Amino acid sequence: MRTAVLSVPGCLNAPLVRQRAAVQLGEVIADANLLVSTAAAARACRRERKNRISTTGDRRSAMPEDEPREWDREAFTDAVAAYQQSLGRDFWRLLWVAAAELATATSVRPERLAALADLPLERTLAVAREAWEWAPSGERLVGAGLTSVETPYRVDIDEHTKWTYCAPDTLELPVILDRPVRTRSSCAATGEAIRVHATATGVQDLDPPGAVSLPDMSVRTGLAEVGASVCNHSRFYRDAEAGSEWLAANPRGRLLTVSEAFAVMRASMVRIRDWCQEPVGRRTDPA
Repeated sequence: MRTAVLSVPGCLNAPLVRQRAAVQLGEVIADANLLVSTAAAARACRRERKNRISTTGDRRSAMPEDEPREWDREAFTDAVAAYQQSLGRDFWRLLWVAAAELATATSVRPERLAALADLPLERTLAVAREAWEWAPSGERLVGAGLTSVETPYRVDIDEHTKWTYCAPDTLELPVILDRPVRTRSSCAATGEAIRVHATATGVQDLDPPGAVSLPDMSVRTGLAEVGASVCNHSRFYRDAEAGSEWLAANPRGRLLTVSEAFAVMRASMVRIRDWCQEPVGRRTDPA
């Protein structure tokens, strides 16, 4: 018989819990598994579930409906792309050109963005004023995908140092810019430094292994709420263990490896790019 003893994550009394369990359970505790974090508990539950499946052959009996669903990358990519499309085609047409401009400049005039995106100036101003950062004068855009104002997400693009707004932004930029991006950030739980080197095709280097949190992507927001509802929940963590508290507080979110998160963001950005390039007669905006 195996016994799992779950202690509060980081609890200094975990050894005492184990000792007292040993007194109560006798020799059984010799084959016990002391779990001191929610992530370890989740892994143990998954192992036990697989064991039940292999011994009973009945997947339904081994997976109660209230247990977490296994991650489906294609389905999650669909959810991310659907959320991104809900922000509107004009938003993405403007973001694509704004990021390219701000990769080498500190600001850009809305008239230039309108010309590059082939959109009316009035429409450009409506989107940009709701979604992005402006200089105090209100005449030039200083933040859209990239900014020269320091944030927790530093990105080095060629010889230029910029910043962006959340962990997924750093993984989208290599695709949007079609250039390598080196990211310097930190774990949202421990403060440990995190470095990611990614190109348009994949993650080339990563230290430490890292994880990325993403919120429930079924929620729809206006452009002005993207930062609070999505960016504030989309962070780097040292590993899944470090992100376990966030996941426990956000059970509808996802905690992915950096490579998994890159694959999702790359696939969704390719969809957005192709969607923005559809001929006018074929365009199908989401409801």
